[in-house]
Amino acid sequence: MKLKTIFISLLLLASTLAFSQTEKGKWHLSGNSSIQVANSSATFPWYKYTNTTITINPSVGYFVANNFSLSLDLLFISKNEESTGYPNNNNKEITFSIIPTASYFIPTSSIIKPFAQVGIGYSTSKRYGRSSGLVLGAGIGIATFVSEYLSVDIGAQYLRSDLYGFTLNTFGGIVGFSVYF
Repeated sequence: MKLKTIFISLLLLASTLAFSQTEKGKWHLSGNSSIQVANSSATFPWYKYTNTTITINPSVGYFVANNFSLSLDLLFISKNEESTGYPNNNNKEITFSIIPTASYFIPTSSIIKPFAQVGIGYSTSKRYGRSSGLVLGAGIGIATFVSEYLSVDIGAQYLRSDLYGFTLNTFGGIVGFSVYF
């Protein structure tokens, strides 16, 4: 009987922890980053193109309702392109975006909570000159709560930026973490 009582108590505690992270009135800090390196060759064997991209994406948010959060995401992208075969063909691009975002966590009874998010904001970029414009974003993923205050987040994200007079579409994976308090 004692073992059964302990088991039920632990089960109730675990379900309480699974629900308490995304309730109304809680704050969360999130961050994810990535590095991408791509090498490709053109038709000519003497031409090589290398692209290295580093992305850092911190976020702070507040749960205005259970499982629904409004946050402010910052996005910093540093992109370095190098090519051989053409003189002075090395370019560095730095992009900074600020994106108000709405996120919804699907309530579950486990430590894994799927989420979806959308946002619209402003982006500025410097490559050949300075350009700025609208950025739209959407993403889906799962938050795995490793403790009451910490989750590991894995998902996919789509960003659409209107810069340089043309539209840039980016799709990629995200890996990060979130702290809840």
